Amino acid sequence: LEAHCRVLLLKTADDFVDVIEIFRSFAQERLAPEFVTPDHAPQMGLMYAFWELWEKYHQPVYNLLPYRHGKFYIEEVLRLQPKEEEPDHAYIAYELIPGSLGSKIPAHSVLTTAPGPDGVIHAFTTSHDQYLTTAKVADIKTLCIQAEKEEDTTQPIFASLHADSLYGKGLPFPDPAQGSWYPFGKNQEGIIESERFMEPARLGFVLGSPQLLSLGGQAILTLNFYLQDTEDVNIRFQGLQEPLSSDMLRVYLSTAEGWLEIGDKKIQLIDSPCESKHFPSESDRMLVMELPISRSFPPVVPMPANLSSEGISSEFPLLKVEVTPSFQYLMLRKSTIRRIEVEMEVSHLQLSSLYNDYGPLDETQTFQPFGVLTSQGANIYIGNAEAFSKPLESLDLHIEWMDPPQNPEGLEGYYRSYNVDFEAYKKQHRAGISPEIGGTQPDLPSTGKYRDETYQLEMAYLSEYGWKDTSSSHPLFEHTPISQKIHTQRVLSFHDLPLQFDTRHGKSQGTEPLRLEENPAGGFIRLQLVTPPEAFGHKVYPLALAEAIRFNAIKSNENHPAPLPLEPYTPTIKSLHLSYKSTLHYDFGKRGQHSDVEFFHLSPFGYQTAVNSDIYPAQLFLFPHFTHKGNLFIGLQDIQPPAHVDLLIQVEPDSFEADGHVPPIEWQYLVDDEWVDFHPNSVTMDREVAFIVDSVIGFDLPSD
Repeated sequence: LEAHCRVLLLKTADDFVDVIEIFRSFAQERLAPEFVTPDHAPQMGLMYAFWELWEKYHQPVYNLLPYRHGKFYIEEVLRLQPKEEEPDHAYIAYELIPGSLGSKIPAHSVLTTAPGPDGVIHAFTTSHDQYLTTAKVADIKTLCIQAEKEEDTTQPIFASLHADSLYGKGLPFPDPAQGSWYPFGKNQEGIIESERFMEPARLGFVLGSPQLLSLGGQAILTLNFYLQDTEDVNIRFQGLQEPLSSDMLRVYLSTAEGWLEIGDKKIQLIDSPCESKHFPSESDRMLVMELPISRSFPPVVPMPANLSSEGISSEFPLLKVEVTPSFQYLMLRKSTIRRIEVEMEVSHLQLSSLYNDYGPLDETQTFQPFGVLTSQGANIYIGNAEAFSKPLESLDLHIEWMDPPQNPEGLEGYYRSYNVDFEAYKKQHRAGISPEIGGTQPDLPSTGKYRDETYQLEMAYLSEYGWKDTSSSHPLFEHTPISQKIHTQRVLSFHDLPLQFDTRHGKSQGTEPLRLEENPAGGFIRLQLVTPPEAFGHKVYPLALAEAIRFNAIKSNENHPAPLPLEPYTPTIKSLHLSYKSTLHYDFGKRGQHSDVEFFHLSPFGYQTAVNSDIYPAQLFLFPHFTHKGNLFIGLQDIQPPAHVDLLIQVEPDSFEADGHVPPIEWQYLVDDEWVDFHPNSVTMDREVAFIVDSVIGFDLPSD
């Protein structure tokens, strides 16, 4: 009712004013001729004379009463003083002559306009020195964090790659003169998706490490990020049932064909974990990623140069983590990395290179690891660019033997007829010692040279172009649980050994096999048969056979001939693969450089190098760190610092919305992927506050 009455009163007042205006116009039109005609009545002459004297002498005075009352109220009551007159001002855009490198227009230079329709020429004076350069605005991007409160972690972060375009999508405005956009973005809540001019920001990080190299096999890749908050942010985790889940992050690995996503993954955020010998006490929480890599997954290798279109280049295999729209960026925005542990546990890894002392071997076929005629000191060389470029905690070689001797007494029984003491054999026979039950010959004395446990291997690894011994021996064979027969399956385990392969050999490794003949710096291990001296009897066999034949040729021994020695066993491998476990630690809590790790931040507008062999920040944030709710990025082209550049900012009239608080604006410039604050004297503005009214902002760009 109140609103209805207000509208009705306003309409009535408007109608009354219209009637008065009509009456005034009508009276002026009808009365004007009466002033000059002499035939009006005397009383009308007196009234006309009064009106003329009133209009000439008294009406101007009475018309000044509202002005005088207003002036008194403003100056005496409100104590406000009139401002000095300000000359008109205008912004002028200059365009250099093609081929010109630049120019300077001094302050107080007079610029005149062409005559207008009224023939008037306007003159303007420049307020300051103006430097004309070839610089142009090439690109404009915006980023907006929508959270109203610091503890509000659920609000997304939005970005526009082409802010000065229709809907921020790079499309031209239908009318460029009417096109406008928000320089610091705007809350997208309540805007239908098709009309949003900002998209959910692309955020994440990329880790480059030789530890990520995977050339096959079944692997479990585990990454532990030990995090520390730059301030107390526990309030962000209060009331969150699950602060981080696997569907909030997408994880990719680099392959020869580009990025490939890991679908089955487990990600959790451990808040206030218990301290351990591996957990830095300064850490507040730990981000854990467990990533299974199947045998069918393509090799994880450095990203090919022709696929690095996103501006990232690395010698190492890469892991990329991108957030999804459900991720709560503000929850971890201020988390820094104290330490990263990259653990790779691999099984069923095929060998990439295999050699013995006679040359290369084909691991896809059965092969003799020590050659056809085995001797003491024989070697087998096993190469793998993945496992042998990492610091190993454990290494297992899985061997399947091809038809090993199945003598119940193992190799000792198999080689019992080698090195026979024939005199002792004759004495046994003459003493009437009966043959073994189920046997055909009397027992032969054992020399002990061919016992299973005497077959020992020593392992060395190739590092820095030289072989490094591990000073440890390992049995070559393994018995079955119920007899002395040689087990066809053998696992050679090398644990707690100083297998510190140089991680630099993991750089730029592809799927090509290593070649021992090319004298590589690393990537190989060597297994050497060190005992027994007779090895597998290949040299002894001809002598033992001849001795047995000679013994049996003697007439007196014809009733108790000696057994002929069996042909020496030549070890043959049917299949060979390896498994290993390796953990690499990167401690960012201590000042220093890491030559075997790279870390990149994935921002909405590309990648930014955070850590490499040349860059090591005092603080390494987990995700790109944006400290302001609104961010404007202006890209310039055709400018060579040091230089001065002026930016004209035209603001839509009455478009500034504020509650009386005008937020400060900080200006920075980009140097080697790092934002640096402008010196206060390097930024000049012709208005007190930019982005509220039209203004020109000048920048002195330094040489760096």
